[in-house]
Amino acid sequence: MTDNTISISDTVNQAEVERKVGKAKALLILDHPFFGTAVSRRPIKYGDEVPTAGMSATGQMILNPAWVEPLTVKNIMFLMAHEALHYMLSHALRRKHRDHRAWNVACDKVINDTLIDAGVGDFIDGGITLDNGRSYASEELYDEDDNDLGQGGIGQDVGDATDEDGQALDDSQVHALEAQAKIDTIQSAKAAQSSGKLPESIKRLVDDMINVVTPWHEKLERYMHALRLKMATHGTDLIVVSSVRVCTSQATTTYHAWAR
Repeated sequence: MTDNTISISDTVNQAEVERKVGKAKALLILDHPFFGTAVSRRPIKYGDEVPTAGMSATGQMILNPAWVEPLTVKNIMFLMAHEALHYMLSHALRRKHRDHRAWNVACDKVINDTLIDAGVGDFIDGGITLDNGRSYASEELYDEDDNDLGQGGIGQDVGDATDEDGQALDDSQVHALEAQAKIDTIQSAKAAQSSGKLPESIKRLVDDMINVVTPWHEKLERYMHALRLKMATHGTDLIVVSSVRVCTSQATTTYHAWAR
């Protein structure tokens, strides 16, 4: 797809940035076809509206050339695979009521461990890691008090659930985007499997997508969140609402401890 360039500082060597991005894409296709196919499906926009990089809910990858320029080609391989996974896992669409930064932290714990385990490029210093994070869903790792994105790395790169004009997506649009992301992921997995280069962690990820089972703690969280909103709307005492919130948090924490 054609890359779009906007609002780029004159001090950035845009040609060199695009050369490294192109080389990183080629190496992903050659050595990591699942991620190479996934990245190749995503349009890239260069611009400074994000400090590092980002992925919109609709699948638009954004790279800030000034931040990307000093990265190595292997760093950029990791970066683009990271952003592609945000799209394939529908992270922007799954955030819902959750704190934006804390949700990004949970998502990065899953993605970064997945990429490290698969040996994709070089991890970007300062990012977030969690041993065996790839074995969890972001919802399982989410903690509203854990919003430290690190002292480097990619930072907050999960977009809002909006279209390219900034308008909130309705339910039908969300479902359509989730379905398309799933199709893209399965097709990327088939391309990698045909070449014998599909990591076991990615195979499990795709299997989980096809055979979706909602964990009980997520069902509880959805129910309790809806209850909190209903109680607050009807003027229920804030102490009760707070108690419901604490109960939800304690139940989720208990599940996490048991799951580990």
